Amino acid sequence: SDSEGRHQGRKFPVPHWAESPELRQQLVAQQTMDPEEVFGPMAPLQMEEIFKGAGNAGRARFRNRTSSANWDGADKLTRAEIEADAE
Repeated sequence: SDSEGRHQGRKFPVPHWAESPELRQQLVAQQTMDPEEVFGPMAPLQMEEIFKGAGNAGRARFRNRTSSANWDGADKLTRAEIEADAE
């Protein structure tokens, strides 16, 4: 069963409180809750603010990126890759 799979290979004893039916009931009830209803809307991620001590090199790292895939050049699939994928 699913619960048996979770317990296999466990390297530490599970505390008694973690196996309580009440905790399990609350966790099941929380599975369908919208986190924004509990914590409010998530603020936009500001990478520049997080890495403000990184200087210009850090800011350049988070610029908008474009696609670099060139499927007609060096990235092109080889005949062997195409055949292996077809199998």
